[in-house]
Amino acid sequence: MLPCIEDREEEGGGAEGGGITSVVCRHAALVKLLGKKRVGMVHGRMDSESKLKALRDFSAGETNVLVSTSVIEVGVDVPDATVCIVEHAEYFGLSQLHQLRGRIGRAITGSSSSSSSSNNSSGGETRECHCVLTY
Repeated sequence: MLPCIEDREEEGGGAEGGGITSVVCRHAALVKLLGKKRVGMVHGRMDSESKLKALRDFSAGETNVLVSTSVIEVGVDVPDATVCIVEHAEYFGLSQLHQLRGRIGRAITGSSSSSSSSNNSSGGETRECHCVLTY
């Protein structure tokens, strides 16, 4: 997750210019690295249909990475998501970061990853989840 949709001149024009990396820039870099079919993008300027398609594709596992703004903060339900990377976390408030942390690792069973807790009251296997904040 990133704080802005496109590079801003006043911020240094993206990561290459020492500024804030945008969703569009990060998406392009990941598509180049992983391929177009593996990386989705969601931001507030997209029409509702495009956003829903990107979210459905990610939820169904058709895309493995979703690059977005904080538009995913509330209402996104992808229980199998296990990693959330928030770039430029200093641009988000604590409540936003808390909401984002809650977007990952909500699946109850069916994981092949190691258990993240020895006290598992749900009876199912837990997933190891990570929320990484970068500054």
